[in-house]
Amino acid sequence: MEFSRAGTRLPKTPQDKANWKRAIIVLEHCPLEQIQTSKGWELLSDKHKRSLAQRNLDPADYRPDVVHQTLLHLLDSPLNRAGMLQVFLRTHKGVLISIDPRCRVPRSYRLFSRMIASLLYRLKVRAAQSTSRIALMKVLKNPITDHLPSDTQFIRVERDGELVEPFEFCRELGSSSTARMKVSHLGNNGVSDLVAHKRHRAENPTDADAASDSGDSEDIPDEPVWEREADRDKADGFKPFAFVVGGVSRGDVVADYAQGAKSVRLANRGMSAAAIVSLLCHGLEEAWINPY
Repeated sequence: MEFSRAGTRLPKTPQDKANWKRAIIVLEHCPLEQIQTSKGWELLSDKHKRSLAQRNLDPADYRPDVVHQTLLHLLDSPLNRAGMLQVFLRTHKGVLISIDPRCRVPRSYRLFSRMIASLLYRLKVRAAQSTSRIALMKVLKNPITDHLPSDTQFIRVERDGELVEPFEFCRELGSSSTARMKVSHLGNNGVSDLVAHKRHRAENPTDADAASDSGDSEDIPDEPVWEREADRDKADGFKPFAFVVGGVSRGDVVADYAQGAKSVRLANRGMSAAAIVSLLCHGLEEAWINPY
């Protein structure tokens, strides 16, 4: 039995690209550096102990497998399949890399290492089985702010940031989540309560008039809250935001373009980069794709 996977839906027209609703994730200080060995060009990692010792480098700081695992979580997420995710990489040397949402990261680290080594040499990786030969990965010119909307809000995910509840925090991002937060006070059956209440008002108009005259109005409104908030969301527009996550195995990173940005942490204990992006994607999927 064969299963087909739906392709990523991306904006095509300039107007759609200007109004593209997506989450931007920047993996900072990724340890992606080439090294020439007897087998050719490879990514410098903790297995090249002699080269690291000659440069007085800590092997724990050169873990490209962390980037590989994080990209697997990002590009395989339903958020990315829905065309609501944009990913950038910045190496510790400042090389900026753009990842196309249609890119399928190799499951094998050996193939991933060869692909990144080819990218750093040729500055671009194209799709092999595509007539358009789209660039799945390419090196961009710094700074990264030139490739993002001008009003992008940066959010740094760090160990010492403000503790937030991930799902509630993701609902507050952008502008389209306002209506969904309004329904939370109704409980798990908020939608059915609204429908039942509206049907009761239609079948018993005298009770509704009596309640309004006495001033004892119910908490449940006549119209669904998300319908009343729809016009407000359209007027406000989507406010772009970008998460800055360290693509390293330990410690926090410093990004010059995100200085003074809001700093948050998702848990009281340390989390890997893959766990952070997985939790963020899950929270945004619940807010944008599966709101109820």
